[in-house]
Amino acid sequence: MQIKDYFNSIEDPRIERSKQHSLDTIFSLTTTTVICGIKAWEQIAMFGRLRQKELSSIIDFTNGVPSHDTIERVFSLINPDAFHTCFVAWTSALYNAGNKLIAIDGKIARRSFDTAQNKQALYLVNAWASENKLVLGQFKTQGKGHEIAGIKDLLNILDIKGSIISLDALGCQKEIVSLIVEKKADYIIAVKDNQEQLRNDITSSFSIIKAGSVAEQIEKNNGRTDVRKCTVISNLKMIEKKAEWVGVKSIIQIESKRMISDKEQTQVRYYISSLEKPADEFNKLIRSHWGIENSLHWILDMNFDEDKSRKRKGHSSQNFALVNKVAINLLNEDKETKLSMTHKKLKANYDIDYVKRLINFDA
Repeated sequence: MQIKDYFNSIEDPRIERSKQHSLDTIFSLTTTTVICGIKAWEQIAMFGRLRQKELSSIIDFTNGVPSHDTIERVFSLINPDAFHTCFVAWTSALYNAGNKLIAIDGKIARRSFDTAQNKQALYLVNAWASENKLVLGQFKTQGKGHEIAGIKDLLNILDIKGSIISLDALGCQKEIVSLIVEKKADYIIAVKDNQEQLRNDITSSFSIIKAGSVAEQIEKNNGRTDVRKCTVISNLKMIEKKAEWVGVKSIIQIESKRMISDKEQTQVRYYISSLEKPADEFNKLIRSHWGIENSLHWILDMNFDEDKSRKRKGHSSQNFALVNKVAINLLNEDKETKLSMTHKKLKANYDIDYVKRLINFDA
């Protein structure tokens, strides 16, 4: 199936007599232009007019190119839950779990608030398949500090069986751990002071119990040296309420040291996991969690200007955030073109055949 086939079940929110352009036309045009690095409604419509002849083989322009007002109105009206259901069905066809890491973390679109309408900035909890470099889903929350509900909803929506779920300390909740295990997945979750008793038990364990495995990873780059020492303990006799943390088998300590010139920064972090693995594997998996920051959130802000987006009308900010993720997945699924995300988008802008190949990608 091609990508557009996964989205053709979305109900058109417009009244029948106002449907000059199909949802497929609007969705295909918007996705194509976003791949090419275009973000504003007016520019999307202009791109369609300028490249109409070249794009007509993959986009139905029978009734011409939709105006920017039409495009904006449609994305403000589309049910975001229905749109997301289609997105998840598509990404599920692309992703094979197989003991791979799914990082879950939240991100805010800072300029999407509307004071006049008493509308908060859009805050989404995102799921990122680190190895595949795929966005698997997103869930809207009431803002930072309210991610727990979003994490649970996202876990319920996604097929995570066989995967490893990584979360920061906010996700260190007994009900979240239980849900992950119930869905036949594993977890690696950071532990901080929001779980004070657990953290104290873990720190005591590392001061008394002999480590089962230790590994060190060193990276040198542009005059900076990063050293990450991972220590793993599977003897959990000092975890007082171990039974409440379903499936826990290991506790992990990461000692990070960063040296730049003569300055040194150190940090110690703790994790719980349902896995039993050697320290070098835990070190890599925990490091992979931050791919959601570097390969998704940073890309969304730097390449797609999500942090600067002022789309506010109706559901437009949430729906357009999903279009950005469709574009990221399509660009990342192209394994043949050895270019950065920035240069892939530039190539798409100049090479319509490249865009056609991405849009016609079969899952």
